[in-house]
Amino acid sequence: MVVLTFLLNLIVFILVLGIIILLHELGHFLVAKKFNVLCHEFSIGMGPALFQKKKGETTYSIRAIPIGGYVSIAGEDNDDSLFIVDDTIGLRLTPNNEVEGIVLHREVQYDVIGKVTSFEIFDKEREPLHIELELEDGTITRYPVLENAKYYLEKEKEIQIAPKDRSLSQKPKIQRFLVLFAGAFMNFVLALFLFIFAFAIIGKPVNESVVGRVDPAGALAELKNEKNFRIEEVNGVAVTTWDDLSREIQKYPGLPITIKVEGKDTLININTRVDINMLGVTNYNEDGTIGTEQLVIGQVYGLGSKSSLQPGDKITKLNKIEVNTWEELINSLDTIDGLNVEVEYLRGAETKVTSYKIMPKDTIEGQGVRVSQVLIGIEGTYKFDFGYALKMGFVQFADDSTKIFKVLGGLFTPKTSGISVTDLAGPIGIFNLVAQVREG
Repeated sequence: MVVLTFLLNLIVFILVLGIIILLHELGHFLVAKKFNVLCHEFSIGMGPALFQKKKGETTYSIRAIPIGGYVSIAGEDNDDSLFIVDDTIGLRLTPNNEVEGIVLHREVQYDVIGKVTSFEIFDKEREPLHIELELEDGTITRYPVLENAKYYLEKEKEIQIAPKDRSLSQKPKIQRFLVLFAGAFMNFVLALFLFIFAFAIIGKPVNESVVGRVDPAGALAELKNEKNFRIEEVNGVAVTTWDDLSREIQKYPGLPITIKVEGKDTLININTRVDINMLGVTNYNEDGTIGTEQLVIGQVYGLGSKSSLQPGDKITKLNKIEVNTWEELINSLDTIDGLNVEVEYLRGAETKVTSYKIMPKDTIEGQGVRVSQVLIGIEGTYKFDFGYALKMGFVQFADDSTKIFKVLGGLFTPKTSGISVTDLAGPIGIFNLVAQVREG
């Protein structure tokens, strides 16, 4: 089962990464074509070619390794030619003795062969395109070169030469910039589309105290099979909107509360879950239960993983200030000054102290994460609203784009932001993130 899960995650990872890379390369390709830059090949996938079809001057390929793709653009490496003076090359000629093919492989058929004495196949404004060869009989012959002549590199591999006016390196700076930027732009377009699509699928939240979904492992798990039920009271306080409900729940971190559900005569008694994201601790146990004893850790995660804290430890002090409840711990977060925190705790009868690095409140909230939150494992109801999806797609896109630049800026000020290069995720981190999303 573990192997199957890994393989499914790997397949999804390859598809996701492949789409991102492919659209990135498509952006380069489309804008390069727009500016009349010669594109030798546009490939889906990498490695050996499984299928190739030439349309116009570009070869379209499907390759064996399904990871992304690439576009081969003339002039991206500033190569004017694939041969130099004194190289021996073959030429394929038209009936008018014009060069239509430059043969660089002995097994490819050619009409004449000789040593290059001079050539110009790049800048037709400098002099007409030509190749001058010293033939086998010692004569030197000059051959005009067609602008769409091809290189023959192998038996089945050919690419078109790239005169100056078709080379990326010779285009105006603004065009070169747009070709390069188009790849990133396509990724931004993809992100915007996905945000709009996601908000359209999820819908617009309805501001009523109606529960649309219950977490089967949450505090209200006994109601997991019920849909769209209304919560009327929290600890005797009437609630009619989702904002009312959330506000009341936040008042009782890690404490027992009483819920009154519409149509039910009996009250439901539950304990709230509290996550302290700034410290990386929660009272939510690995088995899905919620701890009832104040400040006893159920799990350690995120920033807390850098500490020596373990499930079952009981927090007693934060930065030498005594705390007795989850609420006091949450309130004490505002007193943290700097990037390091000291937590005193009990492990059994033994008092221990751990110090570890955290992130400032502004940095955490700047990434769209709450410093702390109180939960009971419920979600509200939603309705389809395309106007809302369109609006929120742009809002979320702008918000996340801003976060990216904030993180990048934070890398240059690690002493105040708490962000360092080690906090960034590489391919393995991206794989783990994709796996988490797929597994829900």
